[in-house]
Amino acid sequence: MSVYSTLGLSINLIQPKITVTAGAPNTIVYEPEGGAPLGNVAPLCDSYAHEIGAVGGYLNASFEARMPFAEIEHWLQQGLCAHVRVEDESASRIWEGFVDEIAIRIGGYSLSLGPVMDIANSVRVEYTRQDTVSSTTNQREQRFTAPAENTQSEQRFGALTKFLSGGTLPTTAANQMRNLYLAEKAWPKGYQTLSIGSGAGDMIDILFKCVGYYARLDVPARWSASGSVNLSDKIITIVGYEKNGLFTGAQLDVATNTTQVPAGEQESCTLWELLVGMLPYSDASFNRYTFGVYENRRVIYAPTPTEIAYVSDLVEGTQQVRTPTGVRLAPWQIKPAQWIFFSSLRGARDISADLRQDPRAAFIETVRFTAPDKLEISGGPADSLPQMMGRFGLAYQE
Repeated sequence: MSVYSTLGLSINLIQPKITVTAGAPNTIVYEPEGGAPLGNVAPLCDSYAHEIGAVGGYLNASFEARMPFAEIEHWLQQGLCAHVRVEDESASRIWEGFVDEIAIRIGGYSLSLGPVMDIANSVRVEYTRQDTVSSTTNQREQRFTAPAENTQSEQRFGALTKFLSGGTLPTTAANQMRNLYLAEKAWPKGYQTLSIGSGAGDMIDILFKCVGYYARLDVPARWSASGSVNLSDKIITIVGYEKNGLFTGAQLDVATNTTQVPAGEQESCTLWELLVGMLPYSDASFNRYTFGVYENRRVIYAPTPTEIAYVSDLVEGTQQVRTPTGVRLAPWQIKPAQWIFFSSLRGARDISADLRQDPRAAFIETVRFTAPDKLEISGGPADSLPQMMGRFGLAYQE
């Protein structure tokens, strides 16, 4: 029975519209829902699961469908990198991201295509210059090659940048390394296996593995800037370096945090690594902050809330989750970065003013929903000590 018929969920796939303007480097305009609808696959799906995190937001999702053999070419050609929008019967967004990998099974034959995030269609090499002419100036100078790009790949998948470390090389060799890597990594890889003796049948199984748009921040970038800035302004700068323009001003819900951090960034790391590195830095009150990308690529950077969002209690031997006012919630409606209160524990004593001090309360770190009704919640106390130590550049260890 499909997830559509049992739960009323829709899983819509949409071809993104990606416009590339030639330049040095190219300019990309990526509209996830700007292209043609590819269809609602939920009526064909017999499984669906997603994970959402307090760090990252919409993390991953997967769903498996059975469909006629004749449709395989359509999904192999159009499905990879398709925008994914999952909604319930009320059209409320449950999860959002893009197809990162497709796997099919036809009898004894299997094929996996992707992941998209392994593609490199904009490449630079970092190297220490070595010249064969001993009198050449600037020997041992740390350099980057100019970027090399595959425009056709960018038009299909958006810009996916990679920096390579080339060691000590002549400039010519660094450029050759860059060009070879681009040629080998500009398109998704296909991996195949064959087991003889299994019948193919008329139907195929197709598995869609998806990731949230936070993954588009897992690309390198560096920039020069002097002085210090508010941490929240640095967050805005970091997401602004995402080359596809997926995170614009209207989508940035970034709470002000005046903790001072360096304005520039010269380390060899990705935008995502920079963001995760910013999260241990608290504000003046040592509040913890979380970061996530949610519906319509909305970026949320916010302190930990102080109110209970969900209540879990035992009703006739089953665990249920509801709002504090008593409205029962479907398992796919639960989100992380909120407090949940377990009312069945320790009787009816008053809730602590500081939820971190109440053992019946937990700050939700991750939520995993598996259709039709399985919900896994992990969480903890959201202590302030790690944030206090992070504010002063210290690592916290238990």
